[in-house]
Amino acid sequence: MHKWLATGFSVASLFLFVFVLIAQNEDDPVTLATVSSREGLFDDRNRLVDLKVDGNTVTFQTPYNRSHSSPNDTLNVFLVFHSHTDPGWLRTFNEYYDEKVERILDLAVDFLTQHQDAKFIWSEISFLSEWWDRANETSKEAMVELVQNGQLELTGGTWVMNDEAITHFAASIDNIIEGHTFVNQNFKVLPTTSWSVDPFGHGSTMPYLLGRAGVDNLVVGRLSKHVKEQMIRRGALKFLWKEPWSESQLHLLDFLLVRSQMFKSIDQLQPHRRTVSLVQHHDAITATSRPHVMTDYEDRLFNASIHIQKLEAAVWASRMSNVKNVEILFYQRGRAVIFDEKMRGTWLTIYNPRTFDVNEKITLRVNSPNVVVRSFHGSPIEAQLLPLLIIDEWKADSAYLEVVFYVELKALESKKIWMEMGENRPESTVMSSIYTDEKIDSIFETKPLPNGTFEFENNELVVVMEDGYVQKMLNKHTGKEEPLEISYSFYSDMGGAYVFAPMSKEKPIVLNRTLANPIYISGPLITRAYSHIRSELLPKLHSHQVFEFEKKSRNLDFALELFSNVEEIGDSTIVMNVKTEIWNGDSVYTDVNGLFLRERRRFEFAQTPSANYFPAATAAMIQDKTSRLSVLYGQPTGVYTPKRGQIQFFVDRTLSGDDGKGLSYGDASYSEPAKLKYRFQWEERYITHANPTTLYHSRRTHQAMTSLLSSVSIHNSQKSERKFDTQEWPCDLEMINVRYLNSTRFAITFRKLEFDSSVVHAGKCETNVRRDLRSDIALTIFPTD
Repeated sequence: MHKWLATGFSVASLFLFVFVLIAQNEDDPVTLATVSSREGLFDDRNRLVDLKVDGNTVTFQTPYNRSHSSPNDTLNVFLVFHSHTDPGWLRTFNEYYDEKVERILDLAVDFLTQHQDAKFIWSEISFLSEWWDRANETSKEAMVELVQNGQLELTGGTWVMNDEAITHFAASIDNIIEGHTFVNQNFKVLPTTSWSVDPFGHGSTMPYLLGRAGVDNLVVGRLSKHVKEQMIRRGALKFLWKEPWSESQLHLLDFLLVRSQMFKSIDQLQPHRRTVSLVQHHDAITATSRPHVMTDYEDRLFNASIHIQKLEAAVWASRMSNVKNVEILFYQRGRAVIFDEKMRGTWLTIYNPRTFDVNEKITLRVNSPNVVVRSFHGSPIEAQLLPLLIIDEWKADSAYLEVVFYVELKALESKKIWMEMGENRPESTVMSSIYTDEKIDSIFETKPLPNGTFEFENNELVVVMEDGYVQKMLNKHTGKEEPLEISYSFYSDMGGAYVFAPMSKEKPIVLNRTLANPIYISGPLITRAYSHIRSELLPKLHSHQVFEFEKKSRNLDFALELFSNVEEIGDSTIVMNVKTEIWNGDSVYTDVNGLFLRERRRFEFAQTPSANYFPAATAAMIQDKTSRLSVLYGQPTGVYTPKRGQIQFFVDRTLSGDDGKGLSYGDASYSEPAKLKYRFQWEERYITHANPTTLYHSRRTHQAMTSLLSSVSIHNSQKSERKFDTQEWPCDLEMINVRYLNSTRFAITFRKLEFDSSVVHAGKCETNVRRDLRSDIALTIFPTD
């Protein structure tokens, strides 16, 4: 798939945008590979890197190169009048609308109506929707006429100009659909040109997605200074975009349209979907807005999540007779199953939203150790009790425990289980053992920490830990020892919200047993290792980590939850280091918006790690001929490979400086405490790719990543065998989203998956299930009416 793109230069605040194109044969445009490719016009390894922070806007000194035109060619200069206001940056969405946007759009309608030869463009559909809701009918009719006669063009049509580096492709699709639906329903048109002049750089995902949505031409503004200079010299400001999968069409994103009356109150979801799209804005998801604006985004997301929980509960209640109230149990928010004399047992329904089978680990809080977990038909389910540690005080909660058990679920299946409190603890529920140097007052057996190392073992691997940190692992199938060290360090950072500008080499956060103060909790199902992350160089660093190993895992993998608290560390950036003996050379693979993996090569001549950090939304991977290590995460981050066999990840940062990009001193000086999720997955390889520039996850790793990003739904229930219909699901087809279009139609977004089969035990993907799922339903693109 090829898309037109042009680059431009901002010359007048937020009002006027000018781009320059030489008149040429429209049938012979300049064709380029993607900017990140090692082939074609741009070679990453030969590009200069300039990361000096001087607070000034970059200006171009490159003169126009007339060698690309003949003396008879006409230089066409297009002046495109537009106005751009961020849906949140220095002010909140509402503040910008009240102070600027409403007047801008009112004046635009008045001026264009009076001057029929004038034209104007607008891109922020989120603001346009707000204006539409408040405008009178006369103003609405005038705007509709201006759009339909071409005086006012709605460019891009997305809800916001989303960031293109760290957004997930599924959220970007929703951002497009939300905006295009509004435009089409109210103006009976769909955008054909995208105007993306404010996001920080451009990737391969948005041209592809916009192309699938009917956009033929794209204007992009912010590319690397050095890339732009090369494009100017070569007369290549107008070019065709080619994605890595263009030739083979490995990714197919379609919309399955079905007529239905099943969602009677589906319009209640609309404002919450729009909230999710709003925070894909490039100044929201990147945290490059002022603190009070970020708080506004957080409040919007929190309120949306609360309303979604209530709507989900209402849907479940409607499916169960004689049940008026259903509570959604989100363990992450601290919900608990509380037993007492009146409520000694409860039914829980667990729903798997993924399109593959899982053996799901369920973790809940309970207030009694005498808890039994049973299947729908009454068979006891093996469960493990763990102490609920209060990390700040390093003690066990006296009121609550955690219970862990497993439930096998098919794709899109719901199952009911029974939990009850008995007089005594049943044999199927086992207590954990605690290993610690601390004196912990709890009902669990406490043992002293052994000297030296501590080993965790399951059917696939043995993990060796020391002072609460992973040191190495042993593959039990091959008997091969795999060095794997996870540690932390920090940079003194003179940058700001936009710029990473380390002042010197990183300094290690050296941990000993006293500083780490590890606690190990072991049982038949899972083992956890708790430890502090402290440094004598950063005395106010208050973070900790929890490794978790599943005893019945079929993969060479383990999980890490990192609780980051860097409120008072000053101008510093905390990073996590992963050290192996994988011979990956100078390359690391990072995911591109969750779609595929792209090779990133280290600039050996760069004097700063800033030049070698790459954005990654969900995953990073290094590999050699025999091994692959994938690090999956539940939040976007930056990735760097400083040396062979090593990966470094951004964790957290606080900065008081002004990097000259728009925010002021102190705007990035506070970072909220956060819980970061990771999963480390080790795989053996037996096939070497001839050209490894673009890769995909193995089937197992893709499912692990999906499970990390999409959790099961748990809610209280009643004993009823009524459940969602299930059927065999194609192993290479993923359901991305389900959303309504209007009162009679809804759309399901599917993705055809590609798996890497070069790893051992990759898992075959063979299915006889029809791709269209039902013979009378056609796969088609999002409709225009």
